[in-house]
Amino acid sequence: MSVFPRFFLIILVIAGFTGLPARSSAQFVPPAPHHDFDIGVLFYEEGYYRHASKMFRHYLETDPGRVYHEKALFYLTLAELKIDPDRKEYHVSRFLNEYPSGDHAVILLREMGGRYFRDGQYDRALSFFGRAYEVAGEEEQRARLLFHMAESTLRQEDRDSTAVLYRYLADQYGESEWAPKALYAEGQLYLEMEDFDRSATVFEELRERYPTDPVTRQIGTALGEMYYRQEQYREAIDALRGEFAWLEEEALLKAVLLVAESYNYLGQFDQAAAHYRRYINLSADDHQARPAHYGLGWVYHKQRVYHWAAESFGNASGGEDELARKALYYKAVNHKLSGRYDLALAVFEEFGDRFPTGFWVETAYYEWALTAFELGRYDLSIDVLQRLLRGGSALEEPGRVYLLLGEAYFANREYTRAMGAFELASQTVDVDPELQRQARFQRAWVLYENHAYREAARDFEAVYREQPSGELAAEALFWSADSYYNQGQWQNAARFFERFLGGYRDHRYAGAAYYSLGWCYFNLENFELAARHFETFLNDHEPPPMALFPYETDARLRLADAHYALGNYETAIGHYQIAAGSDPGGDYAIFQMANSHFRLNQSFEAVRNFRRLPRIFPDSRLREQAQYNVGYIYFQIGNYDQAIEEFHTLINRYPASQWAVRAQYQIGDAFYNAGDYEQAIEAYRIVLDEYPRSTFVVDAVNGIQFAQLAAGMEDTSLEILEAFLNQHPQTGTADQLRYRQAENLMQAGDYREAIRAFRHYLRVTTSERMLPEAWYNIAESLEQLGEVQEAVFAYETLIEQFPGSNRVDASMLHLGRIAFNSGDPKEAVR
Repeated sequence: MSVFPRFFLIILVIAGFTGLPARSSAQFVPPAPHHDFDIGVLFYEEGYYRHASKMFRHYLETDPGRVYHEKALFYLTLAELKIDPDRKEYHVSRFLNEYPSGDHAVILLREMGGRYFRDGQYDRALSFFGRAYEVAGEEEQRARLLFHMAESTLRQEDRDSTAVLYRYLADQYGESEWAPKALYAEGQLYLEMEDFDRSATVFEELRERYPTDPVTRQIGTALGEMYYRQEQYREAIDALRGEFAWLEEEALLKAVLLVAESYNYLGQFDQAAAHYRRYINLSADDHQARPAHYGLGWVYHKQRVYHWAAESFGNASGGEDELARKALYYKAVNHKLSGRYDLALAVFEEFGDRFPTGFWVETAYYEWALTAFELGRYDLSIDVLQRLLRGGSALEEPGRVYLLLGEAYFANREYTRAMGAFELASQTVDVDPELQRQARFQRAWVLYENHAYREAARDFEAVYREQPSGELAAEALFWSADSYYNQGQWQNAARFFERFLGGYRDHRYAGAAYYSLGWCYFNLENFELAARHFETFLNDHEPPPMALFPYETDARLRLADAHYALGNYETAIGHYQIAAGSDPGGDYAIFQMANSHFRLNQSFEAVRNFRRLPRIFPDSRLREQAQYNVGYIYFQIGNYDQAIEEFHTLINRYPASQWAVRAQYQIGDAFYNAGDYEQAIEAYRIVLDEYPRSTFVVDAVNGIQFAQLAAGMEDTSLEILEAFLNQHPQTGTADQLRYRQAENLMQAGDYREAIRAFRHYLRVTTSERMLPEAWYNIAESLEQLGEVQEAVFAYETLIEQFPGSNRVDASMLHLGRIAFNSGDPKEAVR
């Protein structure tokens, strides 16, 4: 018979019952009255539910005596539940409407409760289990249904109702097989609730009432778990190890693991490792062994054998559950602790690929980004943090993430993005206040580094005001002062530096504060306070830790400068003398020593020091000025021949220096003062010829005019000026020269040419400074020529276009006088 499928045998039976043609000559035998029901049961038991449904429906429609009506409707309902589970309530209700009680009703109600329980709809499950309990007759059935009801309330986290149901079952149906199960479940429930006393009481009751029941054997494990949860690890070990001989499979595995964990917590790592390995050996496969590998990882980690710890955590990292995520994370962390940063990054990357969202992603991604940051892989750190932020999941500590992102941007010199990240960190509602302050402080640093000192000062002040005695307060106060300093707001900077020194006189930045405070008062020209703070810096403090140049030398020079400004030249010389051997700064010290001697009328010492400077510091930027000052000192004491020689020395040594043209002009003045006007004129002409772009051109033209007049010569300065402008129309002093040319014409009485020259000046000048003067001179020249209306127009143009000029009042007086002389007294009064 094995060669025929079961289905075809059923078909043959049906054929026999329904009178299909047969090859024998036997007479037709009518079917039994309930054959449809029997065939339906056969179909149902073999899993052919649609055929079964058809047979049951046919039977229910044709059965005259309704002998098997309840059974047929019961089986039909079961078949329909298999065929059309989405309409389960409809099918069951149809049966219950006819047969609301009885064993079949109990079975169907229990079946519905089970289906809803498996679907997680515990309210509906509880409802059907309750209805089944109400109609159940047998105590065993009622006990079983109570247990299912308790499981449903437990899944709803209604632990009080669960405890009541377990207790009621155990008390009312103590003879059923479900009573010991209920007591054990009640004890476990109190264990989960950490109500250890009640848990122990219930377990003791179970032991007394059902000493031989198989479930009673699990009490030792439960008590051991109870001790474990109470962190009574020694008691847990004793309770669990005493049960090893009686336990099997899952219960034994659980007991061994709890013993291993208890030894781990007690720091008995050898015993812990032995029991973890026993668990691994008892496990059916690698997946089941993962908790023990995870525990072994912690044993090795605590013993600082990080490479073994990483290996054990790796063995526990298979799968997709919470344990796998933790194990993979700790595998990476232990690689990092063992110095294998390359492996750590690789494992973190594996974590990112396997677990882009969900449990512990924030923790792992943050550590991944931090590891990359510590290795200087700022681009990778930024990428990981951005992936975390864009993942769509709510972060537990977004402030910490944004803060690290800001630091990564900052380290990567992406200052604008760093500011944005720090701003987001500081605005995050649930970020720790200390992190907020750090974020604001870091943001202020970014602004400071980008020279946005006004905004930096504001943020540094905010950090200080929020917690004046906090960890960041001192530095915030110092850098807010320094931000004002860099803005040139000397008064505010001095105020904040003094507040800093008032509260943090022993701070590592105190020296820098005294130094900067000295500079503030120096720039405010309060030289007495400047000198006091520079002296404090030099006497009591080392240069600040962030010194980028010789602060001590600079402070010494500024102290000397302060005394120089106060007229304390002898004291200034003493300080300059100390700094004279420094480099850089020594050349300036010698230069100022010479100036101080000059102010003390010690010309010899002044010249000696000016000459010493280029010998000691041949590359000094002050060497040309020092040589010039030597010539100027001789000029001042009337030794014009020596002055001219010194000025020529300067020109010959440094012909491209800005001081060369000044020296050449000064040669002209020396000849002029010596009465050698022709030589003076020649010296001034050299200024025009060799330095046509110099600002001394105008002075040289004036010098020529004065020398010619002093020598009784014809004044040819106007012609010289005209020729110069023709040769050098684009020179930087052309505007001044053209104005002077027009002014000379006006002073010579040539008003028509003066007007022409001033109008030309107005057309070509690029400076507005002398425009009112030019219009005023045009108006005066027109008035001198009797061209009154044109003069009025010029005066009115000046008043209209330059209302703030100091020539407006004079122009109004001229207009009043012109109106009065023209017979218009009302206009004159206006």
